[in-house]
Amino acid sequence: MTLLLLLIITLRSIQYNVLFDELTVEEHLQFYCKLKRPEMDAKEIKEEIKTMLEKLDLVDKQKVQSSKLSGGMKRLGILTSLYALDYK
Repeated sequence: MTLLLLLIITLRSIQYNVLFDELTVEEHLQFYCKLKRPEMDAKEIKEEIKTMLEKLDLVDKQKVQSSKLSGGMKRLGILTSLYALDYK
């Protein structure tokens, strides 16, 4: 199953917003990476975030605050954050 198909299936089941309005997409990924993988240093986190943003085609949204995202983009941001939690 491709990552995109898995994301689409998961997006349909998301009902709760785990995003902070003031944080950007990139800052959310940093936050959730640090929560789930505290052993990672700043350089590793930065590399993981870059990889996730590229794989999910969100590079152009990385500096956008979640309050400025559309509903669909918020759900994708939530999924990306959850992906950060379970990445690797």
